Amino acid sequence: MNRLPILDSVVFFQKANVLHMGDDVFNKVIARVPANVVIIPGHGEVTGLNGLKAFRKYIQEIVDLAQNARASGKSKEEFLAAADLPAYKDWNGYDARFKSNLAAAFDEGR
Repeated sequence: MNRLPILDSVVFFQKANVLHMGDDVFNKVIARVPANVVIIPGHGEVTGLNGLKAFRKYIQEIVDLAQNARASGKSKEEFLAAADLPAYKDWNGYDARFKSNLAAAFDEGR
C-alpha cells in the first residue's frame, strides 16, 4: 500500500506559553514544554499538559490492544468488534473516532 506522508505542525508560542498542535501528538513534545502550558489541539478542546499525557496514554492503549490482537491471530474485523476502552467513553468524539483509531493502529502494525 502506498501512503502519502503525514505532514503536520507543532508551534510553541513561548511568550504566551501556548502550544498549538496539528492533528498529530508527538511523544517528544511532552518533555519540551512547561508544565503549565496551554495546548490547542488540531481537534478537540483546549487542554494542558495533563490532557496531552492522557491522550498519549489513550493512543498507547489502542496500540497495545492492536498488537495483542494481531499476536493472538485475530482478524481486523474480530478486533474491531471486540475491542473496548471504557475509561475513555466519556471523551468528546470517542464514539465517532474510536473504531477508526483502532483500525489505524491495527493497520500500522502490519
